Amino acid sequence: MAHKIYRYLFWIWIVIIITLTSIPGSSIPKNDIFGKDKLGHFMIYTILSLIFYLKQKSKLLLDITIIKQLFLFSVIAPIIDELHQLMIQGRDCSIYDMMADFLGFFAVIVIIVLRNSFISLKSSH
Repeated sequence: MAHKIYRYLFWIWIVIIITLTSIPGSSIPKNDIFGKDKLGHFMIYTILSLIFYLKQKSKLLLDITIIKQLFLFSVIAPIIDELHQLMIQGRDCSIYDMMADFLGFFAVIVIIVLRNSFISLKSSH
Protein backbone atom coordinates (compact mmCIF):
# COMPACT_ATOMS: atom_id res chain seq x y z
CA MET A 1 0.00 0.00 0.00
CA ALA A 2 2.80 2.45 0.88
CA HIS A 3 4.44 1.82 -2.48
CA LYS A 4 1.26 2.83 -4.28
CA ILE A 5 1.03 6.08 -2.29
CA TYR A 6 4.68 6.95 -2.97
CA ARG A 7 4.26 6.08 -6.65
CA TYR A 8 1.29 8.48 -6.89
CA LEU A 9 3.21 11.18 -5.00
CA PHE A 10 6.17 10.69 -7.32
CA TRP A 11 4.10 11.15 -10.47
CA ILE A 12 2.15 14.08 -8.99
CA TRP A 13 5.46 15.78 -8.16
CA ILE A 14 6.74 15.12 -11.72
CA VAL A 15 3.57 16.76 -13.10
CA ILE A 16 4.12 19.74 -10.77
CA ILE A 17 7.71 20.12 -12.02
CA ILE A 18 6.63 19.89 -15.67
CA THR A 19 3.86 22.42 -15.04
CA LEU A 20 6.19 24.87 -13.30
CA THR A 21 8.87 24.56 -15.96
CA SER A 22 6.29 25.06 -18.71
CA ILE A 23 5.39 28.57 -17.56
CA PRO A 24 6.58 31.06 -20.21
CA GLY A 25 9.54 33.18 -19.16
CA SER A 26 7.56 36.41 -19.49
CA SER A 27 5.25 35.22 -16.67
CA ILE A 28 8.07 34.66 -14.20
CA PRO A 29 9.28 37.53 -12.00
CA LYS A 30 12.87 38.48 -12.84
CA ASN A 31 14.01 39.53 -9.33
CA ASP A 32 16.13 36.58 -8.26
CA ILE A 33 17.41 38.04 -5.00
CA PHE A 34 19.95 35.83 -3.17
CA GLY A 35 19.54 33.00 -5.67
CA LYS A 36 15.95 32.14 -4.79
CA ASP A 37 15.64 30.52 -8.21
CA LYS A 38 18.51 28.14 -7.48
CA LEU A 39 17.17 27.46 -3.99
CA GLY A 40 13.82 26.61 -5.59
CA HIS A 41 15.50 24.19 -7.98
CA PHE A 42 17.40 22.61 -5.10
CA MET A 43 14.27 22.19 -2.96
CA ILE A 44 12.07 20.88 -5.77
CA TYR A 45 14.62 18.22 -6.71
CA THR A 46 15.40 17.36 -3.08
CA ILE A 47 11.71 16.63 -2.58
CA LEU A 48 11.58 14.64 -5.84
CA SER A 49 14.57 12.53 -4.84
CA LEU A 50 13.19 11.96 -1.34
CA ILE A 51 9.86 10.78 -2.77
CA PHE A 52 11.77 8.57 -5.22
CA TYR A 53 13.81 7.11 -2.34
CA LEU A 54 10.66 6.36 -0.31
CA LYS A 55 8.97 4.84 -3.36
CA GLN A 56 11.91 2.55 -4.07
CA LYS A 57 12.45 1.74 -0.36
CA SER A 58 8.81 0.66 -0.10
CA LYS A 59 9.68 -1.98 -2.74
CA LEU A 60 12.27 -3.26 -0.23
CA LEU A 61 15.23 -2.36 -2.43
CA LEU A 62 18.64 -2.04 -0.80
CA ASP A 63 19.84 1.50 -0.19
CA ILE A 64 22.92 0.98 -2.38
CA THR A 65 20.63 0.07 -5.29
CA ILE A 66 18.48 3.15 -4.67
CA ILE A 67 21.57 5.37 -4.44
CA LYS A 68 22.72 4.09 -7.84
CA GLN A 69 19.26 4.77 -9.27
CA LEU A 70 19.20 8.23 -7.68
CA PHE A 71 22.59 9.05 -9.14
CA LEU A 72 21.45 8.06 -12.63
CA PHE A 73 18.16 9.94 -12.14
CA SER A 74 20.13 12.99 -10.89
CA VAL A 75 21.94 13.21 -14.21
CA ILE A 76 19.01 12.48 -16.52
CA ALA A 77 16.16 14.48 -14.93
CA PRO A 78 17.86 17.91 -14.80
CA ILE A 79 19.05 17.58 -18.40
CA ILE A 80 15.57 16.64 -19.62
CA ASP A 81 14.04 19.45 -17.55
CA GLU A 82 16.39 22.10 -18.92
CA LEU A 83 16.11 20.86 -22.52
CA HIS A 84 12.33 20.94 -22.16
CA GLN A 85 12.58 24.60 -21.15
CA LEU A 86 14.28 25.40 -24.47
CA MET A 87 10.88 24.78 -26.09
CA ILE A 88 9.12 27.26 -23.79
CA GLN A 89 8.94 30.88 -24.90
CA GLY A 90 11.19 33.12 -22.81
CA ARG A 91 12.91 30.20 -21.05
CA ASP A 92 16.42 28.89 -21.56
CA CYS A 93 18.68 26.02 -20.60
CA SER A 94 20.85 26.84 -17.59
CA ILE A 95 23.82 24.82 -16.39
CA TYR A 96 23.42 26.53 -12.99
CA ASP A 97 19.84 25.29 -12.72
CA MET A 98 21.06 21.79 -13.58
CA MET A 99 23.71 22.01 -10.87
CA ALA A 100 21.11 23.14 -8.30
CA ASP A 101 18.87 20.23 -9.38
CA PHE A 102 21.77 17.79 -9.05
CA LEU A 103 22.62 19.14 -5.60
CA GLY A 104 19.04 18.42 -4.51
CA PHE A 105 19.53 14.78 -5.45
CA PHE A 106 23.00 14.75 -3.92
CA ALA A 107 21.65 16.06 -0.59
CA VAL A 108 19.32 13.07 -0.31
CA ILE A 109 22.11 10.66 -1.26
CA VAL A 110 24.31 12.17 1.48
CA ILE A 111 21.48 11.88 4.01
CA ILE A 112 20.97 8.20 3.11
CA VAL A 113 24.70 7.45 3.44
CA LEU A 114 24.99 9.33 6.75
CA ARG A 115 21.86 7.66 8.11
CA ASN A 116 23.18 4.23 7.19
CA SER A 117 26.59 5.02 8.67
CA PHE A 118 24.97 6.16 11.89
CA ILE A 119 22.82 3.01 12.05
CA SER A 120 25.87 0.81 11.39
CA LEU A 121 27.91 2.62 14.01
CA LYS A 122 25.09 2.40 16.54
CA SER A 123 24.49 -1.32 15.94
CA SER A 124 28.19 -2.16 16.28
CA HIS A 125 28.27 -0.86 19.85
